[in-house]
Formats: sequence, structure tokens, C-alpha cells
Amino acid sequence: MFLFVTNDKIGSETGGGQVTAHEFEALNQLDQVDVINPEPTNNPFDSEKAIQEIDFSKYKLAHFYAGTFPELTTKLKANGVKITYTVAAHDVDISREEFLGLGSAFDFPHLNDPNLFQKYISCYKNADFVICPSSVAEKTNNKYGINNTKIIPHGHVPVRNKKHPKRFTVGYLGQCGPDKGLRYLLEAWSILNYKDAILNLAGSQTPGLLPLIRHFGKGNINIQGWVKSTEDFYNSCSVYVQPSATEGFGIEVLEAMSSGRPVVVSNGAGASDCVEDCGFVFEKKNARQLAQMIDKLKNNPNLCEDFGRKAELKAKNYTWDKIKEQYIQLWRSMI
Repeated sequence: MFLFVTNDKIGSETGGGQVTAHEFEALNQLDQVDVINPEPTNNPFDSEKAIQEIDFSKYKLAHFYAGTFPELTTKLKANGVKITYTVAAHDVDISREEFLGLGSAFDFPHLNDPNLFQKYISCYKNADFVICPSSVAEKTNNKYGINNTKIIPHGHVPVRNKKHPKRFTVGYLGQCGPDKGLRYLLEAWSILNYKDAILNLAGSQTPGLLPLIRHFGKGNINIQGWVKSTEDFYNSCSVYVQPSATEGFGIEVLEAMSSGRPVVVSNGAGASDCVEDCGFVFEKKNARQLAQMIDKLKNNPNLCEDFGRKAELKAKNYTWDKIKEQYIQLWRSMI
């Protein structure tokens, strides 16, 4: 029997919800699975308070996704249970810099206090393997002394490809925290200041970007907020941009590629691993370089279409059925 532990709502529309759903399915293909799914709290160390006593002798392997479980992982390891832990790490130093740079409080005691931080990452160090979705995430984990790493990328559900819009449209879909790098996308768009193109920003938090737009923005910008159909959103774009200052992966990049869209991704986003001859990778936080890459695609429709065709083909390598097989191979090798 296996154990699956996560704070995320399994199967929700978030990136974590998608990953947990498919990890759980993969684990279920090998053996019966018990699930521990405590509600997240403001204090990450509170997650373990709701966990009841466990019969550790039942389990051969335990898999964790995110969350903070230092005591549970310690007890599992002491009882000979194999542990894997998916960690899509953000670089704490870069995140802090981005928050403070926008005047936002970096109010995360477990990331600011060195002792709490060591406790926070101790559960990763307890694992036999820390599964990183990208080389970016692996490098970040290694920075904090977490070297028991294995790269298995995130996957995606394919998106139908429809004809590109007549009007050149750049899109972003996702969360809007300071380390998502949206200020650099807005700065790039301000540099370009197109009169015949539009920037579409979608996601439930995007209405909160208005102060940022007033400070950094210029040109045609459309705030869409939450979108009912992500497929329709990707197909409304000519180009998709992921400008993250630091991000473990970014499933939206794969979804955009699946819809046949070229992508422009920062080297701070783990999904940059997937961008080979189907888009551009720019230096994180470099708005001018990002503007140049967008402009190159706008002024070269043939290149845009060529990248789009290659992106759609490349995305087929990252469907969840292929990614789940990589998890299964790892778990089989451990037990």
C-alpha cells in the first residue's frame, strides 16, 4: 500500500490541482493508495496538526506534493518507508527581491527566518528523491542543499489548435504575484507601444494589476480576469509569454504550445526547458530583450507560424500519459 500526501485540492483547476490529480492516478496504477489531504493554513507547519496516528507498517512508499511535513517524513523514514516529494521550487532570494521591489511585504516567516527555513526544507531532505519539474527547479533545490533530485516535468491536457487571430495578440494566463514577472511584460509592452496589437492578461487575479499597469503599462492592454475556457484564450493569442522571475515550471506554456502558439519564456521559468526551436527564451527581468523577441515574432509571420507548428509537435512529448509513466518507472525502481 502507498500513501499520498498533499495540501493542494486534488483535481482542482490550479496547476497544483492538475499535478496532484495525475500523480495520484499514476500511484494508483501500482497499488492501493491512502490519501492525507489537510487544509492549507497561513502557517505551513500547521498542516501536520490535523494528521491522525498512522500505522506506518502498512506502507511501502509515500509520495508528497508541496506542503510542509517535516515530522511526518521523519517518522516515515524511521519506519523504512520510501519517500518521494514533488517540489517545484521558487528561488526565495529572487521572490523576496521582486516583492520588495514592488513595495509588497514578503511576509513569509518560514522563508525569512533561517531556522524556520531549515525546518521547512527538512522534509525535502528526508525524501529518497525530490522530484523537480525542471532544471530550474533542480538548480534552486540544489542551492538549498537538496541534492537528492530527479527531474520529471509536469504534463498538460492537449488544447485544440484553431486559426491564429488576424490582429497580433500577446497573451498571459495565470497568477499575478510579484515574482511572476508581469512588471517586465508590461515594461516590454510599453517599449513596443503598438497601435495595432493587444496584450491580453487573463486569470482571476488580473483585475488587481491595474496599479501596476498605471505605473509600467503603455499600449493596448486588455484585462480579462477569470476565463471560462482556457482553450479559447490560447486560441485568441498569436504568441504566449511566460515572464516569471522565478517559477518551478508553468504548465500554461505547454498548453499554449499545444494550441500551436509560439512561446516566449524567461529563463527563470522551468518550462523554458521545453522551448526548443518553437519560441524564444529571454533573460529573466530583461524587459528590453523580451520586447525584441515579441517584435521579431510580430514582424515575421512566417517565423511565428513555423514556431507554432513546432510547438504543437513538441507539446505531444509532454502529455500526462507520458509524464505519468516516468513517475511509475521511478516508483517501481524504488520498491
